[in-house]
Amino acid sequence: MKQVFYKKAIVLAAGFGSRLSPLSRQLPKPMMPLWNTPMIGHCLATLERIGVCEALINLHHNPDPILKYIRNEYKGDVRISFSFEPEILGTGGALVKAQWFLDDNPFWLINSDILAEFNPMGLVELISKPRSIAALWLHDTLGPRTVELDGETIKSFSSSAPGLPGTFTFCGLHLVSPKIISYLPQSGFAGIIEAYERAIQDGFNIRGSVLSDSFWADIGTPETYLEAHKLTLAAKTQGASGSIFVTSDNMRDPLKKQGVDASGFVALGNNVVIEQGAVLHDCVIWDNASVKSSSKLNKAVIGSNAVVSGNVRRLAMSAVEAVGEGAWADHKLHGVLKALKWDVNKTTICSFEPRASDRSFTRLVSGKKSVIMVSYKTDRAENLLYVEHSHFLKQLGVKVPEVILDFPDQCVTVFEDMGARSLLSMKNESSAKLNKIYKNVLEQVLVFHEVGRVRARESKLNLTAPFSTELYQWEHKLFTRHFLGRYLKLSSAEISGIEKELAGVSRELSGLPQVLVHRDLQSSNVMLKKGVPYFIDFQGMRFGAAVYDLASLLYDPYMELTEKSRTLLFDYYCANASLEAFDYKLFRLAAVQRLAQALGAYANLSSRRGTEWFASYIKPGVRMMLEALKHTDSLPRLERVLTKT
Repeated sequence: MKQVFYKKAIVLAAGFGSRLSPLSRQLPKPMMPLWNTPMIGHCLATLERIGVCEALINLHHNPDPILKYIRNEYKGDVRISFSFEPEILGTGGALVKAQWFLDDNPFWLINSDILAEFNPMGLVELISKPRSIAALWLHDTLGPRTVELDGETIKSFSSSAPGLPGTFTFCGLHLVSPKIISYLPQSGFAGIIEAYERAIQDGFNIRGSVLSDSFWADIGTPETYLEAHKLTLAAKTQGASGSIFVTSDNMRDPLKKQGVDASGFVALGNNVVIEQGAVLHDCVIWDNASVKSSSKLNKAVIGSNAVVSGNVRRLAMSAVEAVGEGAWADHKLHGVLKALKWDVNKTTICSFEPRASDRSFTRLVSGKKSVIMVSYKTDRAENLLYVEHSHFLKQLGVKVPEVILDFPDQCVTVFEDMGARSLLSMKNESSAKLNKIYKNVLEQVLVFHEVGRVRARESKLNLTAPFSTELYQWEHKLFTRHFLGRYLKLSSAEISGIEKELAGVSRELSGLPQVLVHRDLQSSNVMLKKGVPYFIDFQGMRFGAAVYDLASLLYDPYMELTEKSRTLLFDYYCANASLEAFDYKLFRLAAVQRLAQALGAYANLSSRRGTEWFASYIKPGVRMMLEALKHTDSLPRLERVLTKT
């Protein structure tokens, strides 16, 4: 086939970069540097390599840095136009607004947050086929893999079993016929997928192809931003595709010569100061940042002008930059700093990984002082109960972080900072040391269960609905739908048989005496301060069977305790409990129940953008459930399925 070059491209650069917040308050995602070149620069260079002569960039969120870069620093030969969106329009809306830029030929449509090195001819050939209205670049191993393909034709963009063989990830690059405009609403916000689906109904095809000998990465989250640096550096070392994106040096070895303990990769911006004695591993540090000698940075992005010390993971930035101003201001953060009477110019913020509970956690650091700020949504009623429950547990004598500030009208609470040590962080300690710590935890759990049971009823504490047959069945549905159905792709008949077995578990547990349970008693929710356990994430506490909490703690997939340790610790709890003791059968059935809930959640969350990392806990979860099942004889179908898995 004759080589064809399509000369026009639309670059999508208007988004908020929410998953990179608060870094995206300082710089819009297209301007975030990868090896000291902004992503928009890498994107335009990619387009130039495949023959593009003209590009239109759509703009909305914080456009000034992009405009300044194109006007003052961009040295390429692609002619640039801009499309300003006072209200963000989405991909489809952006195309409608940019109609004036297009002609009758197909055009490239590319996300500005991807790195792409590829041969375009695979997509050029697909768009040339009869009834093709778009050709999309797909990847068969990386990313969430939510696209289903039949030959070279896309059948679904939302697979019911993401990540399994036969599913693909859309890489953020389309070659599109301008005919697609007729399938878009002519004003307002619009997505592109809906337009594709309407075109399919009209007899057109959306093609998809895995491009060989290519390189792809995206920077949608701090984790993937760091990973993109690592992957491109590895490509350079191997002389492979992707090496073209390494446009500055890995500063690891020069820093080591200056007395910095550097490993992995270190990408530095301009005027960065790193003191001797600092420890750095896989870090990106933006312009004018300062890293103190006490710093231990592990897989971290440090924003411009930030001053960091101590342990930092994921990201840290100056509070001034995070608060922002005007339309991009963070009024919640500003209000918290004002209430704390902290100088915004002397405060650093460190943002934690996203969680599954519609809450975000941020550490605020000013000198030797630090607190944890929690922002939450009200969609889950239990998020509104955290402060009340905290005061209640403290009165019981259960160790919980101190509440420092509470702004319920803004859905923000500030807590005592418990540091970085959790029960989970002790995973590699000896069995003897772990067992001692777990016994301390169980002593607190006994107070939670037994004293809490009485006091909660006396005080008429606000709680979510107690465990019941219906709640256990809801957990089963989470498991059967997301794990057995979407993840394992079992047949309806197989799932129905397992549901009948699980119904017996819920009947057994529903008949047990109820105490006040934590509800999510896993290792990451037990912090250790000077060796003393403190509980967090207890807002979902309710009345339920004590064995549910014990199973959550002792069959935790994050820890994978040995059978010997589980037995010792379960016996320790039972020996010290004043209420009715439980036998091992109920303990293991509770483990099946809890792990069904956990595996359902892992499968569901791993299919969502931003929480894909939950997939890494599926195999440990299966192993833990098999440990429980091998001691029971009432769930043979489930045991057979998981053994095959």
